[in-house]
Amino acid sequence: MNNQPVFDLLPFLRLQFGGILKPGLESVNLVFTEDYLLLETTERDAYGIRKVSSEPGALALKEGVGAPHEIVLAYLHLDELGWAHVGDIFPVGMAQAIVEALEADEGDPLA
Repeated sequence: MNNQPVFDLLPFLRLQFGGILKPGLESVNLVFTEDYLLLETTERDAYGIRKVSSEPGALALKEGVGAPHEIVLAYLHLDELGWAHVGDIFPVGMAQAIVEALEADEGDPLA
């Protein structure tokens, strides 16, 4: 992804979600090109092996969200449920708990 604008979301995610993020998470980047947007996640597993995954940026496809600064702000405003759906930033068990609790309107699974 050389020479494409990149915005690192991880410092903001650490402030917002702290200890519930995947422990080996190294970066969560929005990668912009002329034709598409990628949400790129880099993490290290328990053995130190680096894994990079890229997902098409779902929020950029919504009507009314298109300019890079609007896309960045849309991602920064996501709550736990939003991130559980669009990004691979929580451990699997935590992501499942977030989705089940918030979709069932049972309250905050982090409390």
